[in-house]
Amino acid sequence: MRSKLGEAHALLKVVQAECAALERATLDAADQPDARRRAVECVSGRRIVYVGGRPNSNAVLKSPVGAAGGELIVHDGGIEDRKGLLAAALPDADVVLFPVDCIDHDSMNMLKRVCERHGVAYSPLHTASVASFVEFVARLTASTQQRRVSGPPPSAFCLRHG
Repeated sequence: MRSKLGEAHALLKVVQAECAALERATLDAADQPDARRRAVECVSGRRIVYVGGRPNSNAVLKSPVGAAGGELIVHDGGIEDRKGLLAAALPDADVVLFPVDCIDHDSMNMLKRVCERHGVAYSPLHTASVASFVEFVARLTASTQQRRVSGPPPSAFCLRHG
């Protein structure tokens, strides 16, 4: 019973984070015309590979990423797209995303192994919804802003002695 309660609380936190991210994005877009662009500017110059998902929501995800100067490569996991195309796209990716509700366990494990082999970051998304993607971008934006505030990492070398 306690484990079920813990799972329910974890799910509730994820859904609340997704709702909050969507609400912030919607309010920002209503208040400021260029807020949509700023909300996704952290993906500028990045190549995101999105594996799985639903065709209707996948098309919606490409638009803001492309408008921000990023690239979103969508692969259905081998249903219509060849699996070889996926293996070729992963090494050049900055991050790989996959919704856990629209990908099988074998494909997910293969993705994780290939990403680890090539040193590519990956992140499972709770669902194949636009909300999960927006929440990921919000987390990415927050971590990018935090790195900017904290400044560059300290040098491993002494600037005076090398």
